[in-house]
Amino acid sequence: MRFANLATFAVAAAVLSGVAMNVAVQAQPDPEEKPLPHATPLPPPDSLKPGAPTDIGDADQKLPQDKPVQLNGMTVLCTGTGSSKDNTDWQKYPVRVEFSNAAAQFLSGMHVKLAGGGDAVTEFTCWAPWVLIQAPAGSSYKLTASLAGRADSPVKSATFTVPSSGQKRVDIAFPEIKANE
Repeated sequence: MRFANLATFAVAAAVLSGVAMNVAVQAQPDPEEKPLPHATPLPPPDSLKPGAPTDIGDADQKLPQDKPVQLNGMTVLCTGTGSSKDNTDWQKYPVRVEFSNAAAQFLSGMHVKLAGGGDAVTEFTCWAPWVLIQAPAGSSYKLTASLAGRADSPVKSATFTVPSSGQKRVDIAFPEIKANE
Protein backbone atom coordinates (compact mmCIF):
# COMPACT_ATOMS: atom_id res chain seq x y z
CA MET A 1 0.00 0.00 0.00
CA ARG A 2 1.18 3.48 -0.79
CA PHE A 3 -0.02 6.46 1.30
CA ALA A 4 0.20 10.14 0.33
CA ASN A 5 0.85 11.44 3.83
CA LEU A 6 1.17 10.45 7.46
CA ALA A 7 -2.43 11.36 8.35
CA THR A 8 -3.77 9.01 5.69
CA PHE A 9 -1.46 6.26 6.97
CA ALA A 10 -2.67 6.79 10.56
CA VAL A 11 -6.31 6.53 9.54
CA ALA A 12 -5.66 3.42 7.45
CA ALA A 13 -3.74 1.80 10.32
CA ALA A 14 -6.55 2.59 12.76
CA VAL A 15 -9.14 1.10 10.44
CA LEU A 16 -7.08 -2.04 9.85
CA SER A 17 -6.33 -2.54 13.55
CA GLY A 18 -9.91 -1.78 14.64
CA VAL A 19 -8.76 1.04 16.92
CA ALA A 20 -10.85 4.21 16.87
CA MET A 21 -8.81 7.35 16.42
CA ASN A 22 -9.76 10.98 16.07
CA VAL A 23 -7.50 12.30 13.38
CA ALA A 24 -7.94 15.76 11.95
CA VAL A 25 -7.16 15.75 8.28
CA GLN A 26 -7.00 19.02 6.46
CA ALA A 27 -7.57 19.18 2.75
CA GLN A 28 -4.47 20.19 0.88
CA PRO A 29 -4.61 21.78 -2.55
CA ASP A 30 -3.50 19.53 -5.36
CA PRO A 31 -0.84 21.44 -7.30
CA GLU A 32 -1.91 19.76 -10.55
CA GLU A 33 -5.65 20.52 -10.06
CA LYS A 34 -6.80 23.65 -11.87
CA PRO A 35 -9.41 25.83 -10.12
CA LEU A 36 -12.96 25.59 -11.39
CA PRO A 37 -14.00 28.46 -13.63
CA HIS A 38 -16.54 30.75 -12.03
CA ALA A 39 -19.54 31.74 -14.07
CA THR A 40 -19.99 35.39 -14.66
CA PRO A 41 -23.63 36.31 -13.93
CA LEU A 42 -25.54 37.80 -16.82
CA PRO A 43 -26.75 41.36 -16.39
CA PRO A 44 -30.51 41.78 -15.93
CA PRO A 45 -32.51 42.54 -19.07
CA ASP A 46 -33.26 46.20 -19.69
CA SER A 47 -36.89 45.65 -18.71
CA LEU A 48 -35.83 44.70 -15.15
CA LYS A 49 -33.32 47.48 -14.57
CA PRO A 50 -34.35 50.23 -12.13
CA GLY A 51 -36.17 53.05 -13.86
CA ALA A 52 -37.06 51.01 -16.95
CA PRO A 53 -40.26 52.17 -18.63
CA THR A 54 -43.24 49.93 -18.09
CA ASP A 55 -46.67 49.54 -19.55
CA ILE A 56 -48.37 48.92 -16.21
CA GLY A 57 -49.20 51.06 -13.21
CA ASP A 58 -48.19 50.55 -9.61
CA ALA A 59 -51.63 49.23 -8.66
CA ASP A 60 -51.27 46.16 -10.91
CA GLN A 61 -52.79 42.95 -9.52
CA LYS A 62 -50.22 40.14 -9.67
CA LEU A 63 -51.96 36.77 -9.58
CA PRO A 64 -50.47 33.95 -7.52
CA GLN A 65 -49.79 30.76 -9.46
CA ASP A 66 -52.17 27.83 -9.14
CA LYS A 67 -54.57 29.65 -6.79
CA PRO A 68 -58.00 30.79 -7.97
CA VAL A 69 -58.67 34.50 -7.42
CA GLN A 70 -62.08 36.22 -7.44
CA LEU A 71 -62.02 39.35 -9.62
CA ASN A 72 -65.21 41.32 -10.32
CA GLY A 73 -67.59 38.37 -10.45
CA MET A 74 -65.31 35.88 -12.18
CA THR A 75 -62.70 33.38 -11.04
CA VAL A 76 -59.29 33.74 -12.65
CA LEU A 77 -56.38 31.32 -12.31
CA CYS A 78 -52.79 31.76 -13.43
CA THR A 79 -51.13 28.37 -14.15
CA GLY A 80 -49.55 26.15 -16.79
CA THR A 81 -46.04 25.46 -15.50
CA GLY A 82 -44.51 22.20 -14.34
CA SER A 83 -46.78 19.43 -13.14
CA SER A 84 -49.54 21.92 -12.25
CA LYS A 85 -50.54 22.06 -15.92
CA ASP A 86 -51.71 18.44 -15.59
CA ASN A 87 -54.13 19.24 -12.74
CA THR A 88 -57.51 17.84 -13.79
CA ASP A 89 -59.30 20.58 -11.79
CA TRP A 90 -58.20 23.09 -14.43
CA GLN A 91 -60.48 21.38 -16.99
CA LYS A 92 -63.49 22.71 -15.04
CA TYR A 93 -62.68 26.26 -16.18
CA PRO A 94 -64.62 27.05 -19.37
CA VAL A 95 -61.88 29.28 -20.86
CA ARG A 96 -58.14 28.66 -21.11
CA VAL A 97 -55.98 31.41 -22.59
CA GLU A 98 -52.46 30.39 -23.68
CA PHE A 99 -49.63 32.78 -24.55
CA SER A 100 -46.82 31.79 -26.93
CA ASN A 101 -43.99 33.22 -29.03
CA ALA A 102 -42.88 32.72 -32.66
CA ALA A 103 -41.50 29.25 -31.88
CA ALA A 104 -44.72 28.15 -30.14
CA GLN A 105 -42.95 28.31 -26.76
CA PHE A 106 -45.09 29.34 -23.82
CA LEU A 107 -44.70 32.92 -22.57
CA SER A 108 -45.26 34.11 -19.03
CA GLY A 109 -45.29 37.54 -17.44
CA MET A 110 -48.32 38.79 -19.32
CA HIS A 111 -50.18 41.92 -18.38
CA VAL A 112 -53.83 41.09 -19.10
CA LYS A 113 -56.87 43.33 -19.41
CA LEU A 114 -60.38 41.90 -19.65
CA ALA A 115 -63.33 43.93 -20.90
CA GLY A 116 -66.94 42.86 -21.23
CA GLY A 117 -69.62 44.83 -23.03
CA GLY A 118 -67.14 47.62 -23.67
CA ASP A 119 -66.45 48.09 -19.94
CA ALA A 120 -63.21 47.18 -18.18
CA VAL A 121 -63.76 44.13 -15.98
CA THR A 122 -60.33 43.44 -14.52
CA GLU A 123 -56.60 43.85 -15.07
CA PHE A 124 -53.76 41.66 -13.76
CA THR A 125 -50.33 40.16 -14.44
CA CYS A 126 -49.87 36.41 -14.78
CA TRP A 127 -46.37 34.94 -14.37
CA ALA A 128 -47.38 31.64 -15.98
CA PRO A 129 -48.36 30.83 -19.58
CA TRP A 130 -52.05 30.05 -18.97
CA VAL A 131 -54.93 32.12 -17.68
CA LEU A 132 -58.03 30.12 -16.79
CA ILE A 133 -61.31 31.99 -16.55
CA GLN A 134 -64.57 30.95 -14.95
CA ALA A 135 -67.39 33.35 -15.79
CA PRO A 136 -71.11 33.06 -16.62
CA ALA A 137 -71.81 30.97 -19.74
CA GLY A 138 -72.68 33.09 -22.74
CA SER A 139 -70.84 36.18 -21.53
CA SER A 140 -68.44 37.71 -24.05
CA TYR A 141 -65.08 39.32 -23.32
CA LYS A 142 -62.20 41.02 -25.04
CA LEU A 143 -58.80 40.07 -23.63
CA THR A 144 -55.81 42.30 -24.32
CA ALA A 145 -52.29 41.16 -23.40
CA SER A 146 -48.74 42.52 -23.44
CA LEU A 147 -45.49 41.56 -21.75
CA ALA A 148 -45.50 43.07 -18.27
CA GLY A 149 -42.77 45.57 -17.61
CA ARG A 150 -41.93 46.19 -21.26
CA ALA A 151 -43.17 49.41 -22.78
CA ASP A 152 -42.01 48.12 -26.19
CA SER A 153 -44.15 44.97 -25.96
CA PRO A 154 -46.56 44.27 -28.77
CA VAL A 155 -50.20 44.29 -27.67
CA LYS A 156 -52.40 41.40 -28.75
CA SER A 157 -56.10 40.84 -28.23
CA ALA A 158 -58.77 38.22 -28.71
CA THR A 159 -62.49 38.05 -28.13
CA PHE A 160 -64.30 35.01 -26.81
CA THR A 161 -67.64 33.87 -25.46
CA VAL A 162 -67.72 31.63 -22.39
CA PRO A 163 -69.11 28.22 -23.45
CA SER A 164 -71.88 26.47 -21.52
CA SER A 165 -69.90 23.20 -21.54
CA GLY A 166 -66.37 22.08 -22.29
CA GLN A 167 -63.32 24.31 -22.36
CA LYS A 168 -62.60 26.94 -25.00
CA ARG A 169 -58.91 27.44 -25.74
CA VAL A 170 -57.88 30.95 -26.74
CA ASP A 171 -54.37 31.15 -28.24
CA ILE A 172 -52.61 34.50 -28.17
CA ALA A 173 -49.37 34.41 -30.16
CA PHE A 174 -46.61 36.97 -30.13
CA PRO A 175 -44.69 36.16 -33.35
CA GLU A 176 -42.49 39.23 -32.78
CA ILE A 177 -40.91 37.48 -29.79
CA LYS A 178 -38.24 35.07 -31.00
CA ALA A 179 -37.48 31.63 -29.57
CA ASN A 180 -35.83 31.61 -26.13
CA GLU A 181 -36.14 35.36 -25.86
